[in-house]
Amino acid sequence: MTTAHSSATDPTRRALVAAAAWSAPAIAVAIAAPGASASTETGTITAAQDAYRGSRNGDRVEFPVVTGVVTVSNGPLPTMVRIELAGANEASDLRRDAGLLIPIDPATGTYAIDGLYNARTGGDNPYGFLVIQVADNLDPNGVAVDFGRVVIQLIG
Repeated sequence: MTTAHSSATDPTRRALVAAAAWSAPAIAVAIAAPGASASTETGTITAAQDAYRGSRNGDRVEFPVVTGVVTVSNGPLPTMVRIELAGANEASDLRRDAGLLIPIDPATGTYAIDGLYNARTGGDNPYGFLVIQVADNLDPNGVAVDFGRVVIQLIG
């Protein structure tokens, strides 16, 4: 006949149940963490050209539509690109009246930035730069750094 025995080092049934109850949330967090990190958006942003030449129209230089593509390698397709306009010399005053956020086509990942112009036409060469980055889906005024950026020269 075999008799059951217990010692001070053997866990009790109550201790095992309590330990399982405390470890369940930790296991759930550990399982959820990889899924959360997998949802971080990563991808690329490109432009069709690295420079665009404008044409004089009255008191300003207007630029053609700047196009490009956003691709995603991880996560959902972002909804907008965000632009910055930087004048390179005193003859530059780049503008876009329609704003700095441009939608990304959800079917193709393409974007098209129209309405760019230089309000100053004086000087030898009124030029500047257009910086394009993917806008953060949660904060459109911020940028999603995982996509990089494109710098386009706008020549007046």
